[in-house]
Amino acid sequence: MKRNDVIHKLLKLIKQLDLLDRDLRTYGTGVQLTFSEIHMIHEISVHKSPHVTALAEKIGITKGAVSQMTDKLVKKGFLIKEMDPSNQSRKILRLSSLGIEAERTHQNYHRAFESRVLELLDRYSELDRKRIEMFLDDLLDATEHLERDLY
Repeated sequence: MKRNDVIHKLLKLIKQLDLLDRDLRTYGTGVQLTFSEIHMIHEISVHKSPHVTALAEKIGITKGAVSQMTDKLVKKGFLIKEMDPSNQSRKILRLSSLGIEAERTHQNYHRAFESRVLELLDRYSELDRKRIEMFLDDLLDATEHLERDLY
């Protein structure tokens, strides 16, 4: 195999994963969600009734971006905003039953994906898996500053 073949296959994999992430899915709810929306639902489920400021800080985006997306998810029926009993000037976010269903289905999707990857890794020796991990670590390090270095 030529070295360029590895690069082309890697780029093909990246493109396939990107296309999967762009697809709108209903996650068993009948209502379409974007990649960003389902991951916002996930973050809210993980952080247990956060308020907008705390959520923005935890996931590293602006309060405005969190507010905009959570307002959209409230309208779609995935989230509920309630007054924070410990601070009446802010609202906390929690999943509605629709949001809980979407998060459950989303987690099932991740488990299925992980299971497929683990099945593939089981085909390789421990030494090969260590080499794959080293390659991926090196690739992550190399691409971390790629945009800054190229542009």
